Amino acid sequence: MGLTEESIMEPHDSYPTNLKIAQVLYQTTYSEKWGSGVRRMTDLCREQHLPDPRFHLGKGTVCLTFKKAQKDTGSLKDDLKEVLKELTERQLFILDLIAQDPSISAKELSEKMSEKMSEKEEVNVRTIERDIAQLKKRGILKREGGRKQGRWLVLLDQ
Repeated sequence: MGLTEESIMEPHDSYPTNLKIAQVLYQTTYSEKWGSGVRRMTDLCREQHLPDPRFHLGKGTVCLTFKKAQKDTGSLKDDLKEVLKELTERQLFILDLIAQDPSISAKELSEKMSEKMSEKEEVNVRTIERDIAQLKKRGILKREGGRKQGRWLVLLDQ
């Protein structure tokens, strides 16, 4: 009769397509036991409070689809509003500029901030760097890559 999407969760025989590759994976401990992967993956998803993976059985294949955890969007929106309330006008402007240009430098941020505050005083680079450090410490901003070729990531939805 063969495997079905329901019976794949039960103990069953496993027949690797390429026995040599399967043996190498087993000997290097990348594969623990024939036929136990589906059950273990499902158990690991449940331990992490994630939805069970979905299975699709094809001709000699098994396709698994993993889903991300569902976020409570109402709670997320409330959390986001609270975070934004705690930021200064300058920090909000920095996030806005970074969203427009993720590779922008602190010097460029300083220049654009100074243009915005034309009648007021100039915003120096060190002030921008302090604001960036605070945003990074709060987990709102992250730098990916190096100083010259890197880019900023705004992490408000994390």
